[in-house]
Amino acid sequence: KRFNPIWVIPVVAVIIGLYMVIHTKLTEGPAITIEFNTAEGLEAGKTKLRYRDVDVGLVEAVSLSGSMDKVMVTAKMDKSAEDMLREDTRFWVVRARVGAGAISGLGTLLSGAYLQLDPGNGPRSKKYEFTGLEVPPLTPADAPGVRLTLYSEEAGSLTAGDPILYNGYKVGRIEGVTFDIEQKLLKYDTFIDAPYNEL
Repeated sequence: KRFNPIWVIPVVAVIIGLYMVIHTKLTEGPAITIEFNTAEGLEAGKTKLRYRDVDVGLVEAVSLSGSMDKVMVTAKMDKSAEDMLREDTRFWVVRARVGAGAISGLGTLLSGAYLQLDPGNGPRSKKYEFTGLEVPPLTPADAPGVRLTLYSEEAGSLTAGDPILYNGYKVGRIEGVTFDIEQKLLKYDTFIDAPYNEL
């Protein structure tokens, strides 16, 4: 019949708890799954997801796929970065790499590896499962120009990163070299920078 002040504490605690739950649900970003061949450099709770050197997410779990031949990386993205999930969004691991004529990712020797996000130009989607790139792309997805696929019956000495020339001037680059088993042809993924794509 008479109000007891001691009930103020549990009532306030319940209100604060409900507020925190609702606030978390409204501000929580999506969880995405990225498939890689290896988990080298990736740690749950430590590896960041970045775009333009800004943290936009965090790796929450690293596990093997059901067939045990792939690594499944689960990452929680910030709510503000949800619009970056598109049909052609790309992910890759930035780590120290030493290749033929190229050295990259030296900054990760101290800070550790991280996941790089490239939102691409495709339409926005509710896609939450992606296949990560094993090798970082040489050209950003939004770079002006044109991507071409070239085929050859014989293997030459071209490798990823080699320039494409026009009258001796560099107008593009080889992005990847693979062998097409079905067509039995060598496949070159190339990119021609704008405005040379008009050629």
